[in-house]
Amino acid sequence: MEIETPEPGTKPFYQEETLGDALLPVKMLRGGIIAGRLVAPHWHTFMEILYFLEGGVELTLNATRYQITAGDAVLLNGMDIHAMKGEASFLVLEIAPGLTDDIRMPLRELFPSDDACKVVRAREND
Repeated sequence: MEIETPEPGTKPFYQEETLGDALLPVKMLRGGIIAGRLVAPHWHTFMEILYFLEGGVELTLNATRYQITAGDAVLLNGMDIHAMKGEASFLVLEIAPGLTDDIRMPLRELFPSDDACKVVRAREND
């Protein structure tokens, strides 16, 4: 995953990506953020699950900030504007919104719509 350092005042950008193929439109990869770098604010139509392996980041999700640490997961719906800064490694699962079209199950509805529920903590009290 390429990390970008945007210019100050940069607006969120649209990330377009082809995920897998028609049979299984998903993509899994390992990502990371190097200290002092930023994943620029962006959005996309696909859903994304991030699982943090080590380190920590400040996640900005639709204008709300969250501190994310190892063991936490983040569930991002398509169209969520998100950015991260910190130092961490994480797993990423990107899922095309049409994955369940054939069985008439709207996958987007399985992901939380309330931003506060999109951060799943490794520890109950965090």
